[in-house]
Amino acid sequence: MNEIITLANGLRLSYCYIPHVRSVCWGVFVAAGSVGETEKISGISHAIEHMCFKGTARRTALQLATEIDDLGANVNAFTSKEMTCYYFQCLDENVEACCDLLSDLVLHRSFDEGEWAKEKMVICEEIDMNEDQPDDVCSELASRAYWGNDPLARPILGTKESVTALTPKDMQEYVARYYTAENSVLSVVGHISREEAVRLAEEYFDFPSGKVEHAREAHRHCPVQLVREKEVEQANVIITYPGFAYDDPRCGALSVFDAVFGGGMSSILFQRVREQLGLAYSVYSFPSLYRDRGSYSIYIGTNPAKLDEAVRTVSAIIRELLAEGIPEEAFLRGKQQTKSAYVLGTESNMVLMRAMARRLLFSGRTFDMAEEVARLSSVQPEDVAEVIHSIFGATPSIGLVVRSSTRDYIQELNHGIE
Repeated sequence: MNEIITLANGLRLSYCYIPHVRSVCWGVFVAAGSVGETEKISGISHAIEHMCFKGTARRTALQLATEIDDLGANVNAFTSKEMTCYYFQCLDENVEACCDLLSDLVLHRSFDEGEWAKEKMVICEEIDMNEDQPDDVCSELASRAYWGNDPLARPILGTKESVTALTPKDMQEYVARYYTAENSVLSVVGHISREEAVRLAEEYFDFPSGKVEHAREAHRHCPVQLVREKEVEQANVIITYPGFAYDDPRCGALSVFDAVFGGGMSSILFQRVREQLGLAYSVYSFPSLYRDRGSYSIYIGTNPAKLDEAVRTVSAIIRELLAEGIPEEAFLRGKQQTKSAYVLGTESNMVLMRAMARRLLFSGRTFDMAEEVARLSSVQPEDVAEVIHSIFGATPSIGLVVRSSTRDYIQELNHGIE
């Protein structure tokens, strides 16, 4: 059972005891991602995540790496649009040592000038690596096309120009603003008692106090197609429609619909576009759920000569969905797929740790698997029909990476019921 505990310093701990394992997953989640950045400091959240492994007041970068291996632990971090996470997974006998290490690299990193001079070059290599991945380029392009001036349009990695201009002082000021008890949560799952989890959290994770305002202006979607001409073998296109926020009550119906529409091998997109017509190797759909807004996207990777037909086929599928909805057998299959994915996914302690943290950080509530399954079980065909019309009744934005293109696909995918 997931429980929320508020510590003396205001830091919240989401805790779940799993008696039949010998491991513990412990995560520190800070509500600081690319949405909190300006163009000048774009990429700073990700840069700070990198610098946590480059030395602290007590440990050098080599000592951190060696100690992690000595403990046999998995210690890592990631940055997203709305949060940065630092976590470990270890044997239950090594939890305190890992807490000491994780708290040190999160709260006491040194931001050494020399280390940053090297690490910013590493991040630039990461940016170049993504540039060589057409689907990554397309993802960033589609994000810019759909979100426009919204902070969600900014790339998590930043740009080479913004990253190389960052200074240790910039990062220290950013940490002082966002790395606070009220803006962070701990998520702990595994073979550790409640009392021990609270003791370690209070002893090691002494976040300073400080509130952060996350309110943003409402997003106004203006349909745009952005094209990047690049020497690629395949055309990569992402079609993005308005979606739902993380805590929207329609998300259950959205999950069921997504499973039916583009979530697997039996999905409508996969069967029609790939299996029946052979128009693409990769075709799928995916929702992006954020704190107070969201989007819904379709990805197609296809031979440039087949791009027009692939887009027309997707448009025809959407038109059929708007007119007829989804068949009953597909609806029932989608519900079963979605419920199974939730249950099987959260049997991984790492997945459960992340789900608990996100629920607490974005909605202030516990993550209850029984509640999630009940929510999915209650979804009705009319709920899915509402989702279909809410998404596809709008005009999409498009990101396209291809050798050359003069075609605007927006009107092809506009079904005129906004």
